[in-house]
Amino acid sequence: MIRTLSQLAFFYALWFACVLGAAHAMPWLGPAAVIAGVALHLKFLARERRREISTIVLGVLLGAVIDSLFAAAHVVKYQCALAPNLAPPWILALWAAFATTFAHGLSWLRGRPWLAMLAGALAGPPSYLAGESLGALTVLEPRWVSFPAVAAGFALAVPLLAGARTPRPERDH
Repeated sequence: MIRTLSQLAFFYALWFACVLGAAHAMPWLGPAAVIAGVALHLKFLARERRREISTIVLGVLLGAVIDSLFAAAHVVKYQCALAPNLAPPWILALWAAFATTFAHGLSWLRGRPWLAMLAGALAGPPSYLAGESLGALTVLEPRWVSFPAVAAGFALAVPLLAGARTPRPERDH
């Protein structure tokens, strides 16, 4: 339980580094923090590093596709984007950090694809709304189309990440 809570808290620290970095024209801050965070995760928490790395790579690839589609479809406009129709590096770093949560913090979604789909659909839009409120992105109009698009993207991504060959979590001692 302690490992799960500490890992989720660490993820949220990385989330803030990515979002606040982008919001304050320091887009390098999030990726730098995530590189350090993922390195620490792999060093101290990962029991099966190859599986963890595979999950992180899958997370970055899913994020690149999903968030680039959001940008190209004018669902979301990102601060500090290198190109208007591509996901910026800070959001890809965020996906890498998110992928690390499936070994411990979100391991309860493993083997439960419908629950993972529901969790993704419900958690994705508020995360983008929080990022918007901090100035890292703008969810574009019409929002009644944009927010369901974000929900659909996360409803697809979360079960894929939860079902990836992540290692089984260890029990806290």
